[in-house]
Amino acid sequence: MAEGTTTQWGLRTENAHGLTGTKTIATWTRKAARNTSFTVTGSGWGHGVGMSQYGARAMAAGGKSSEQIIDHYYGPAEVRASSLRAGNNVRVHVLSADSIRLEPSNTLRIHTAQGVKQTTEPVRLTVDPNNSRRVLATLGNGNKHAMETANVEWGGTRYWLSGPSGTLTIPQGDGGSRPLTLAHGRVVATVVSGKVNLITELRLNDEYLYGIAEMPSSWPAEALQAQALASRSYALRQTASVKSECDCHVWDEIRSQKFTGWAKESETTGSTRWGDRWVKAVDATLTKNSSGTPTQAQSIWYGNLVADATYYSSSGGSTRDAADVWGNSVAYLTSKRDPYSVSSAAGNPNASWVSTVSQTTMARAFNLKDVVSVRFTTGKDQAIARITGTSSQGDTSTLTGTQFRSRTGVKSAWVSSVVSA
Repeated sequence: MAEGTTTQWGLRTENAHGLTGTKTIATWTRKAARNTSFTVTGSGWGHGVGMSQYGARAMAAGGKSSEQIIDHYYGPAEVRASSLRAGNNVRVHVLSADSIRLEPSNTLRIHTAQGVKQTTEPVRLTVDPNNSRRVLATLGNGNKHAMETANVEWGGTRYWLSGPSGTLTIPQGDGGSRPLTLAHGRVVATVVSGKVNLITELRLNDEYLYGIAEMPSSWPAEALQAQALASRSYALRQTASVKSECDCHVWDEIRSQKFTGWAKESETTGSTRWGDRWVKAVDATLTKNSSGTPTQAQSIWYGNLVADATYYSSSGGSTRDAADVWGNSVAYLTSKRDPYSVSSAAGNPNASWVSTVSQTTMARAFNLKDVVSVRFTTGKDQAIARITGTSSQGDTSTLTGTQFRSRTGVKSAWVSSVVSA
């Protein structure tokens, strides 16, 4: 019992197992709710729609192929080889800032109005003070070149095959605080919303996927291939149009997919080059011509459309229906049993978790003065369907499981108990 508390109610649980598979759990806390917190117990991590990555790991460890993994999580969608945008580029947003520094490992070249300029020194990109629509590139020797679009390339890429091989590093390119190193493609800078907007143009089916850091490269090959299929499918859908707010198709962060460029591809521990395993998994889902350009790639399809192959870390034993999470029904994003995600083969650190939610956060989540009791129902996917908080004044507020997860910061909507701490 917390210090200063004189009254506390115990946990009361009511179970009603009907045809819907719904159960109701009521958790009652002290009447005087101030200066208390709640212990939330649950399982899984993420929104829960589509492929569970830890589930894919367990399925692969059990001998399932990448196609079987995809069929389990996305069926009736299916894996299909396609030439759709096979050799096309994807525009990946890297950074928006007042000033961006580009650091070459060897030599850069910039296309300017005065011709192509080469440098081995860092280049600074800012907004031209004389024309807010133009990027100002300042070279290491002090020379300045203004242009509406700054195309920057380095040797060994498709854009400059004959140049001295190297990489390009953007010191704050990874998440705005860590360096991002690129080995493929080129970078393009424009001015968007008053800032320098930097994107990298990469070939979608291989160069971009080589840098996707959404699954550990040490995991089984078939799980890696399933991830490559899901990531490619996501990117294919996004390349249908350019987002005006970033002049890009996708972001390099988890609002799209996490992209770390050369760091993923070259990942090494001791004598083990893990990045090679990921590259091999990507290449296993591709067909290339003699010049190394993709001509066909496997992705996930439903009918005549590329599937919206959403994925997440792990489930609490069943995946979730898109209609329950986002309000839109999708034939292949329905709730499916997922014992793999919580099996020992998954090695899932979030097969069970405990999180502390403060009284302040809980009250804010429900938009109540305070919270003295919490009651929730779970659906057939074992996640919260509806959760109701009651204040000390008797006011109530009800949230969906997705809203509760978002507002309290717990890892998932697969919650088994909420108790006063």
